[in-house]
Parts: sequence; C-alpha cells; structure tokens
Amino acid sequence: MAVDSIVLLSHFVNPFIFRRLVDVSPRIHTHALAKMIAYLAVWVSAILPLSAQKAFAQPQPLNSQPHRMVDVYPGVQITGLAILPNADSLLGIEQIQATPPEAFRELPHGERAVSDPTWDRSLWLKITLHAHGPVANQLPSSVSILEIQKPYLDQVTLYTPIGKAGERWQVQRAGDFLAKELWSLPGQFPRFILPTLSELQALPGGQMVAYLHVPHRIPASFDVKVWSAAQLMANIQSDYVLLGITYGSMLLAVLLSIALLVFHRDQLFVWYAAYASSALLASLSHSGLAFQYLWPWGGMWPSNAVLCFALVAAAAQLQFCKLMFMPSKLRTWRVVLCEWLGGVSVVAALVLALVSREFWTPAIFVSQAFIVASMLLSTSLITSAWRRGNKLAMAVALTYLPLFVAVVLAMANAQGFIWLPEIGYNAPL
Repeated sequence: MAVDSIVLLSHFVNPFIFRRLVDVSPRIHTHALAKMIAYLAVWVSAILPLSAQKAFAQPQPLNSQPHRMVDVYPGVQITGLAILPNADSLLGIEQIQATPPEAFRELPHGERAVSDPTWDRSLWLKITLHAHGPVANQLPSSVSILEIQKPYLDQVTLYTPIGKAGERWQVQRAGDFLAKELWSLPGQFPRFILPTLSELQALPGGQMVAYLHVPHRIPASFDVKVWSAAQLMANIQSDYVLLGITYGSMLLAVLLSIALLVFHRDQLFVWYAAYASSALLASLSHSGLAFQYLWPWGGMWPSNAVLCFALVAAAAQLQFCKLMFMPSKLRTWRVVLCEWLGGVSVVAALVLALVSREFWTPAIFVSQAFIVASMLLSTSLITSAWRRGNKLAMAVALTYLPLFVAVVLAMANAQGFIWLPEIGYNAPL
C-alpha cells in the first residue's frame, strides 16, 4: 500500500492550494464563504489520512478476535505452480493438458508472482492443489477462493477437473470482456471457487491439477493468492476502508473546486475541477472499482477507461498550470504547446474510447506518450514558477509530483515492464 500512503499524504496539500487560490484570484476577495470552505477542507483532509494511518498502523492479530479455525485457514493450498508463457491463443484445454510437463516452467516454491512479457498471446498456469494439513475444527466443506490480484485482465478462465481427470471440466470465467454479472464471483478482481477440502481428500494423494488460461493483449503480470472465505472478506473490508478514504479525499477536492467555481466564476476552477474529477474516475477505473460499480458491462471500455480519463486529467492539469503560472500577456512557445497538447490529448481520449481491437495496441502507446508529455510540461511550468518565487508552485508540486510518479510506475507495471507489489491496482492516480 505504499502508493496509497503517498497519495493520502499528497492530499494534505490540496486544501492549501484552494486557500491560496482564494487569495490570488482577483474575483474572490468579496466571498468569505469560499475561504471558510477552504479552511474547513484543511482540517477534513488532515483528519481522514491520519485516521486511515491509525487504523492500519496496528492491525489486530487474528488470534485476538473470535475467529473459528475454519475462518483462519483455507482448506486448499497451492503446492505447485508452473507457467506456459507465449502460448498460441487458439490452444484449448485438451491441447494444454497434453502438453509435455517440461514445456511448463516451474516457479520456485512459494513464488506466486506470474508474468508473461509477450504481446497478444496467451498465458497458461498449471496449478497443483492439495488438501491442507489437519487443522482443529476444520470443516470439510469450507470454501477456498483463488484470487488473481489484478483487475484489468481481458479474460481469465479456470478449468478444474470433474470426476476422472481430463474427462470433464468445470469452467469459471472472469475478465474485462465479460459483463460483471457473468463472472464466477463478481468483485474487484477475478476470483474462483476451488474444490472443497472433502473433494480433494477423496482424490488420490489428496491433490488435483487445475489450469488457468489468461489471454492478453499487453504483457501480463499478476499475483496468485488462495484465501479462505473469511480471510477474503476481512481483506476486502480493510482494502475498501483505505480506498474509500483515499477516494473520499479526492472527491473532496472535486467538490471544493466545483463550489469555488460556482461562487467565483473563475476559469482556474474549471480546469482544476476537470482535472480532479477525471483523475478520480481514472483512479477508480484503474483499481477495478469503476468496472464493478459504475459500468459493469464487458467489452473494451473497462480496459480503456483508465487511460481515457488519465488523458483528460493530464490535459486539464496542463491548462490549469498554464493559467496559474504563465504570464497572461505573453504567448510563448510553451503557452502554444500547452494549448496544442491539451487539445490533442482530449482527441486521443475520444479515439481510444472508440478504437477497435486491431488498432488498440498503437493507440495505447500513443495515449501513454501524450500523458507523459503533458505531465512533463506541467512539471516544467510548476518548476519555472517556483524558481520565480511563486509560493503556490511549491504546494502544487507537493500534490502533483507524487501522482506523476505513481502514474508512470502504474503504467510500467500494467504492461509488465516492472513488477511492484500491490502498486498495479491500488494506486489512485
């Protein structure tokens, strides 16, 4: 959760930016209500992150709570994990089952991070499931959940054998191309129900081999995790509390900018409101929550939404920095570049939202290039203003630069260029 902490801390600065804007905008001095809102936001934004840090700084041990043993331990454990990367997307489960074992690459014991750096191919996982050792009060019917800890995968399919191995398969599906209601377990991440303890114990050796199929357009990287049902619920609750506080502070920035816009009709707040709201929607899309709650239909949009909103956010932030930090009477090359790059970024967002699968990969690269270019230009404007002695520039830098770093790391992680634990889906941009 390192990036969440960075984002929470960076939101300390937003209210001070609003307060400073109240002081510098020529049409704001007669409205005391706006100043009161900005000062109130300072305290609200301070209380929320501190409350989150306090809640998660000292987690309570499981044995101090009235959990049953069945709640603490999953009935199934992964004893072997082998991967077949760069596979033909047309291969079916029968061909994969007949593939020689040496074609799979066995991961080290306990390793659960999976990656395939290829483009527009398939990744297969050969998962050996074993009944957990005897545990007091363990129920034979206890449910274990396989979780793929990444939200924006096109399609994920789990094949578990029914009866004699290879004769029939139980198929569970999830992924962005499927409507959320068609998922085996609708939620933030792809999740699948594993065989119960009693079902595994009835098999020879108490184990079973299941297969996971992950076709992907861009390099795929994710973690595999097995939870008990109670463990999963506890993890979801703790994650949603922290994400809720983070998104709440971002929503507070949106509401404040809209309130100041209504009161003062200043163009600065138009761009800041557009930036804050687009950044919030991009972050919700990136975490998988937007797909879960806002647009639960399948297709290209759940994967494209994060970059579309990120493009709009970068363009809006660029116009805000231009108005705030560039002299209004000077039309330098940077002013022209801000206007041109902002307009092109918005057009790129519209194109990406409508692009077909054939042109999706180049559209992704072009969109990411525009995002990085816009954010670099915004950073240049902020740095120049800070060197000229602009006091607001430092406050903007403190809230903007950490988000810039989070965006670059998240994009690199999403395409498999780097691997960072828990940054790919829990990093509000």
